[in-house]
Amino acid sequence: GEQIYTGKNVYPHNSLAEIKQYCQQNNLRLWQYVQRFEDDKIHEFLGTVWKFMYQSIDDGLNKEGVLPGGLGVVRRASALIRDVNLKETEQSHEDRIVAAYAFAVGEQNASNGKIVTAPTCGSSGVLPAVFRFAAEQKNYDETTILHGLMTAGLLGILVKTNASVSGAECGCQA
Repeated sequence: GEQIYTGKNVYPHNSLAEIKQYCQQNNLRLWQYVQRFEDDKIHEFLGTVWKFMYQSIDDGLNKEGVLPGGLGVVRRASALIRDVNLKETEQSHEDRIVAAYAFAVGEQNASNGKIVTAPTCGSSGVLPAVFRFAAEQKNYDETTILHGLMTAGLLGILVKTNASVSGAECGCQA
């Protein structure tokens, strides 16, 4: 797919311990650490990322049928969001909504739809699902979501720097 960010590391610290120490010394939250070392386009970039994440959920929720590939896998996201069980607990309801959002993105991935690889295609539904749920159900504003994306991105870079997110490189549980 289209790569819109090269992912060059602009951070002077390479471990969470180093970053934590720096943040404590400078009274910063993790997102503020990111903001300190990124250029001023980080908000615009992550705003675009957030819009793509949000749209990939909408696209997945609005499609039904069988996924391409010949295995006969039926799309489930739209049914998950639609099929309300009146006896479900509030926690079960929330879990179902988050799962529907994640399934929607996974189904978009499986059908060659546009998704944000964060950090991998296989896990591309997790962040959009959690952040959209936070925005819609817990009233997180866009600024808070972007701060969350900054933090998630920083943690992802730490993993890629010190380990791997590549299933081909380290196995699917990397």
